[in-house]
Amino acid sequence: NLISDKNINLVIIGLNYNHKKLVDEKGKIYNNNNKILKKSLKNLIKRLLEENKKVILIGPIAEPSYNFPLDYSRNIFFEKNMNLKYYISENEFKNKNSIFLNGFLENENFQIFLPHLVQCEQSKCNFILGDNSLFADSNHLSKFGSILIPSL
Repeated sequence: NLISDKNINLVIIGLNYNHKKLVDEKGKIYNNNNKILKKSLKNLIKRLLEENKKVILIGPIAEPSYNFPLDYSRNIFFEKNMNLKYYISENEFKNKNSIFLNGFLENENFQIFLPHLVQCEQSKCNFILGDNSLFADSNHLSKFGSILIPSL
């Protein structure tokens, strides 16, 4: 419906790239297969572009994979040293997501938005900037993160 709807001119695709499994329309399960996800995204974008839709793909973001703001605030409030990980290395992020970061070509109706360009600096992809968490939980941006990330 999205592809054929003439009232829709712009489609923004944002997703969590950290999928443990993918399921196709026939119910076939693909485990840890970024190549399938990339192929599916490329196919969707191609079909949208063929219908003269403008497309923005939001690239991967370095996620904490644990409830960062909850644990961080407990660390402060209870004055504990929980040895929390406040970032991942930029190399680790890029290695994990290289198939997506290098896999899409932009054209006049297709843009790639790469939030990690704001999040990663000095070889680290931060979960916090200043005293503000970029995340509301393990993989969703906080209000601060949502406002900051689009500043590309």
